[in-house]
Amino acid sequence: MNKFYKDSIAFFKKTSERSSLLPSEIDDIMFFLSFALGIERILKGILFDINPIYVLQEQSFKDSAPILYKDKFIKEHKKSKEINVKATGDLISYRDALNKARHFSESAFKHSSLLFAISNYRDIIVHCELDKLDIIKLREILNKDFVIIISSFSKELEIPELIECIDPTLFNSMKERSKKISEEKKIEEVINKKLLHHKNIWLSRKSNLEELKRIQEKTFSLIDTFTDKYSFEGLVCPACENTAIVTFENEYEEIAENVREGYSFVTDLRCYYCDLVIDDSQEMDYLEIEQSLIWEQEEYENDLHREDYT
Repeated sequence: MNKFYKDSIAFFKKTSERSSLLPSEIDDIMFFLSFALGIERILKGILFDINPIYVLQEQSFKDSAPILYKDKFIKEHKKSKEINVKATGDLISYRDALNKARHFSESAFKHSSLLFAISNYRDIIVHCELDKLDIIKLREILNKDFVIIISSFSKELEIPELIECIDPTLFNSMKERSKKISEEKKIEEVINKKLLHHKNIWLSRKSNLEELKRIQEKTFSLIDTFTDKYSFEGLVCPACENTAIVTFENEYEEIAENVREGYSFVTDLRCYYCDLVIDDSQEMDYLEIEQSLIWEQEEYENDLHREDYT
């Protein structure tokens, strides 16, 4: 078990302590932060097992060798300018780790939208005023998804300690609470009703050619457009099967000299034809909305063709 997994166990154990308490809002914020830090360690642990270099911000030989393989150097290496003896060994961010780990981990890919949402809440806790938090959603994640996520990673990675670190009675209680909340939400039923409702909206307006032309122009004026932080792509709407707009939040990092890598996470899907909006992470994961774009100095080409209502 690598050092990142060991760290995650300590954070998850701390988060599990809330189940024996009646936590206040500030308590839950701290428990959630512990959960997020544990998830971050898991993602980095996955990458570390694939290749330790993947968890470093600076991945060149010059910067990674003295961090990962210092004990293998011969004494003459200090004379070489190809080694940065002052390398810091700084690690990649949560989001960068998620972006990379979901290519290797079924759990990270399956729960990608939820893990991205956890990252957003973590950033608010660390960098913003706490009143910007959606405390109800945060508590839902703790009550329902904490057990689901750590159980999924524990099974996939064959690390029973992720759940064995929690008192069995406490863990069973948490599972029952999670199951109860999941049954109450009945995600499949909720989504199917939502899709049917918006499909009917589309059926009621599809004969209005003037309105459809306006919608078409609005939709395709957004596709393949970019701002500093967001990009917009077309995707078949799960309700009306027209073209919906998927919004991606973009981030970039310098991975080498003159080499810039970008990655994106879905924030929502919006269809102007039927007014469908999907912005809940659980709903996005359930519908398997495309969750990432990865590129390196190249453009992502949309291959959806336009509807013609003229």
